[in-house]
Amino acid sequence: MDIRQLRYFISIAQTLNFTQAAKTHYITQPAISHRITELENELETQLFVRSKQGVFLTSAGEAFLDYALSILDTADAAISKTKNIALGMEGHLRISAVPTCSKALRDVLLVFKEKYPNIDVQIDFQTGREQWTAISKNEYDFYFSFKSLIQACENLRCLETEPDRFGVFLPEKYAGIFDPNDFSTLNSLDLAAELRTAGPYLVDHMLSICSAHGIDASKMIGCRNHMSVIFLVSSGIAYTLFPMGMLDCISHERIVTYPFKSEDAVVANAVGWNDLNSNSSIRLFRDILCGKFQM
Repeated sequence: MDIRQLRYFISIAQTLNFTQAAKTHYITQPAISHRITELENELETQLFVRSKQGVFLTSAGEAFLDYALSILDTADAAISKTKNIALGMEGHLRISAVPTCSKALRDVLLVFKEKYPNIDVQIDFQTGREQWTAISKNEYDFYFSFKSLIQACENLRCLETEPDRFGVFLPEKYAGIFDPNDFSTLNSLDLAAELRTAGPYLVDHMLSICSAHGIDASKMIGCRNHMSVIFLVSSGIAYTLFPMGMLDCISHERIVTYPFKSEDAVVANAVGWNDLNSNSSIRLFRDILCGKFQM
């Protein structure tokens, strides 16, 4: 039994006419009759009654028709699904992102999902350290992160996205204490930051800014992730320094921000991917990336 035999059988069952079914499939009437006879021999049962009054389904033929239609629907769906996946029209993408790259990721996703709604997208927000581990294991298709991290991975292509800059994230109740022209006015407050083991690129850049602007970072509350840091700020316990892109993925109620204007506060962001990955959806997402950020 093969798919073609089933198509012939269904056409005859629906028209009750061998000649008309043969024309539909562009074969001769004897040829389609031969294929049905082969099918009946394989099933060891008669599917059609052929008489002077016409062609009729036997009771076995009626029962087999339901199964034939189901098998054909499944086969057609499998063929369509396979072709669409090969073309990238259906499939799955895995994306890792540091929270400060939320805007670039969101802007690309809006275009991508409108154009390819049948491709599922998994997004995981991670620390820089988690991304480094994930990259070594090839766990994701794309990595939205800091340019320095992406460039340090020789197996990744690197496309620079929108730059960002650090800012002061301050509890609202301390807004009157801080003078944006004198960053040392922050030194009476506690500074919260991710532990370096979690986000080495982010923390090293933050410490460099502190040193350049007279901010005392010797007494720092270490946190395991960015959400813990933001919680301390919104609770009025501490302030922090983060790229301003963080505002795109947090609730900044009770938080005021002051971006640094100096060039040393600029953060270069990028997206990386491995061209050797076999996932066909990567090409489609990459094309949208390159169109937006002009590789």
